[in-house]
Amino acid sequence: MNLLERGLRSIREFTADSRAAVTVELVLVVPLLIWAFFATMIFNDAYRARTQAQAAALHIADAISRTTTIVDDAYLEGMNDVYDFLIADSQTSRLRITSVVWDRDTDQPLVLWSYGTRGMNALPDNTFQLMSAGDMGTLRELMDGEDGTDLVAGFTQMPNNDLHNRIPPVMPGEALILVESFTMWETPLRGVFLGFDILENTRLSPIAVVRPRFSPFINYEGAMDAAPPDADEFDGTPPEPVADPDADPVDPDDPADPVDVVATDFSSGVNPGWSSTQTTQAVNNGSGSSALGTYLGPFGNETRHAPLTFTNTFSQEMTEATYEFGLVLFGSWDGYHPDWTHPEGEAMILSVNDEVFAFEVFAHRPWGLHQRDRSHDLHTSQVRVRTRLYLENDSIDFDGNGWADQVWRLTVQVFAPTPTVTIGFAANTAEVVSDEGFGISYMRLAATPGQPTPPRWLADASTRIGVDNLTGFGVQAGCFEPNDPAQRLMLGNSDLWGGPIRMTRNVGGNTSLRDCRSDGLGFFNASPLMVLKYDNDTGNWDNNRLRIRTDDGANGFDCDATLLIRDPNDQWQFVDDLAGFGWNAGLELAHAQSGNYTIWAGRFGQGTCETQIVFEHY
Repeated sequence: MNLLERGLRSIREFTADSRAAVTVELVLVVPLLIWAFFATMIFNDAYRARTQAQAAALHIADAISRTTTIVDDAYLEGMNDVYDFLIADSQTSRLRITSVVWDRDTDQPLVLWSYGTRGMNALPDNTFQLMSAGDMGTLRELMDGEDGTDLVAGFTQMPNNDLHNRIPPVMPGEALILVESFTMWETPLRGVFLGFDILENTRLSPIAVVRPRFSPFINYEGAMDAAPPDADEFDGTPPEPVADPDADPVDPDDPADPVDVVATDFSSGVNPGWSSTQTTQAVNNGSGSSALGTYLGPFGNETRHAPLTFTNTFSQEMTEATYEFGLVLFGSWDGYHPDWTHPEGEAMILSVNDEVFAFEVFAHRPWGLHQRDRSHDLHTSQVRVRTRLYLENDSIDFDGNGWADQVWRLTVQVFAPTPTVTIGFAANTAEVVSDEGFGISYMRLAATPGQPTPPRWLADASTRIGVDNLTGFGVQAGCFEPNDPAQRLMLGNSDLWGGPIRMTRNVGGNTSLRDCRSDGLGFFNASPLMVLKYDNDTGNWDNNRLRIRTDDGANGFDCDATLLIRDPNDQWQFVDDLAGFGWNAGLELAHAQSGNYTIWAGRFGQGTCETQIVFEHY
């Protein structure tokens, strides 16, 4: 028998042999049984943790949905403590609460406001648009873009990839509450026979989407406007039935409650409600919608301390009142020109019931920011006001003084107006009325009768400590309140091509930043300095990026200003001394996002001082 035959014979005998040893089988099978036992325990624990996290997220969403008052940062941070209690886990957790509305034009959800607890980033305003477009890279950059396993860094802040598809359509005028919960789960038996690193640090991120129980939306005090954009056009009542064209005619019922309407072009010389009866005939009439005949005025800088006013008393309760004015600017208004104007800018200061709601700067031969249409929403201590300004003409010399004058259409909507409303006009100009003046070419008022809905938020009159002598806005004491009345400035990146824009403002206050936030130093007031409505309408290449800084003319030594800025993503940035500018504060935005930047200006020491606020390229 050769070697090959002996080998084949041994194999046949081995395969036919039915003898066995229990110890051999035990050695082979027990490790697999142990692995399966612990694997079952681990996967069961993962399922338990995932189920608890989902249930806790639903409970948190349900609690928030029942809220009938304004929620703030402390309330939402407290919800994270409740979440920890519900999951009975000591692992670090985070919540992200977002108010979501529906864009009927694009048929997709939109972020109204968002807040992340314990330092987590809020969802950017354009989250769902980026996700719909598959642009997760840009979204990741907005969420900080760093790798890591900490819940406040890297991929752990990113929403679930299909989040945009998990938001149901929202009724007009309503906003859903989205709760994203984040916990890092670790296997209780790390490394036991498994060898899977993925089980060592796994993110659990269940979500919950609910509809508010007792109101159309949840009001968050950190939001610029927590109301859905279509809240005013949809009140939840069904539409009027369409009349049947074939139905027999019927006698009309009594007319509906009247709508207060006032309209005048001042041609009759009768000006009820106005504080002045002075009228003038335009030298050049013009044509079209900006044609000018007899106008109320002209008025000049004497109105800075004695404004021109229009007062009306409504015949009944009104849900809203819409005022429309033809605002005519005569002469050489100089905007923010550093040599020919007040250091704070030449502006029309508009007020309602003696509270300023707009500081609008104008310049002759307008371009850039002085030519832009303007649209603002603001709350005073009494009413909510929406302002719209549209330039109709800037090329006709109506008063014959050689300067091309301007006609602006000014619309002021007052929601839940008081029984008597007074609209005020004051000119903050540096020259006499013959060189820089204004007039009113027409006025219309329409009011809608009904039971007014109280404003969802009003400035706290009890914390008002004075009036800013430069802009006229009220000054509020206390910690930072983004909704307090302040100047709204609409600015595009292209508006800075002509050079920096400078304006003198009061900065500082008596409230220590450390009493309100854990980051930064200095003293502030609750009122923002302004809300910058920024449009990044050009690229972000070198020498074309946005810088916001202060300049007191003494390298910062006179004022030593500080800035606190909340960006369009609801992220807060405290900035102090800017390199190269001494003790002046500044923030350089290499890729400034379009949106609202709420700016508070303080100073390192207690009290107030004047400094220039500068917007420029770098």
